[in-house]
Amino acid sequence: RAMARVANTRAFGDWQVKRFGVFSEPEIRHYEIQGDEAAFMVIVSDGLTSVLTDQEIVDIVKGCADPSKAAKRLVDIAERLGSDDNMTAQVLRLPGWDCPLKDLTADHRQMRLDSVDRIRRLRGSMLLGTHGGSGSLNELHDGAGAGVRLASPDRLLKRIFTTHQRPRRQRQGALSPSSDSSLTQGLQLSVAQIQQRIRASGCRLTLVAEPEEVDLDSDEDSGSVIAVPEVMRMTLSVLGMANANMAASHDCALTTEQENTYLSLQQIDKAWRLIGLHVIEA
Repeated sequence: RAMARVANTRAFGDWQVKRFGVFSEPEIRHYEIQGDEAAFMVIVSDGLTSVLTDQEIVDIVKGCADPSKAAKRLVDIAERLGSDDNMTAQVLRLPGWDCPLKDLTADHRQMRLDSVDRIRRLRGSMLLGTHGGSGSLNELHDGAGAGVRLASPDRLLKRIFTTHQRPRRQRQGALSPSSDSSLTQGLQLSVAQIQQRIRASGCRLTLVAEPEEVDLDSDEDSGSVIAVPEVMRMTLSVLGMANANMAASHDCALTTEQENTYLSLQQIDKAWRLIGLHVIEA
């Protein structure tokens, strides 16, 4: 993307940004392939590259018997990992197709898939992307759970990312400090900052789907309320930013490296929708 706004395929029509260097002239490279030195060529849309690395795409194709099965498997895995964009894959078989190739990302890929499956089991019967708006997802019920309601975390996220500080950007150049919520699109906060702001908000998060099932008297680690570090650990896992050490850990404490990871509102919103988090309002 250019200036965190224009995707490269949009460059043909976005004339407003051409003066900033966005143009539609394609970059063309020529490769001469001899013998079986190349096994295949893969063309995919951003619905796959948003959840799979280039090496993971290559490794998935390596393990398939033919190109059509490889293309289908790429789309299936991307969908399983929660891609919410268009997913298209084409695999072209080249002379080196039958050459043995090592799967370099098998363990990491399986860890990510296991994490997604675990989250879905925790969510129970909830469907992906059920957060439709900022209002309550469930109305109050009589009896157990009276006075408790579950809401989507939209307002909490806006509160976390609405700030007077300068946005952290990849490119040089800073914006003037402002409280305008539109700046949240370019803002990134560290995991440590996000944790601090969640705690400061007084909000509690849960995977429970029905208000009457919420138990506010139990500890965070054993009841309905999820501890903030565990929420962020799950968030990093869903976004593919988990490492082996974090996956193997039995507690929800984060390392310094993980706490220093920067995330945007869009990344967290996507992860929390996939996880199925709700804000407990009591």
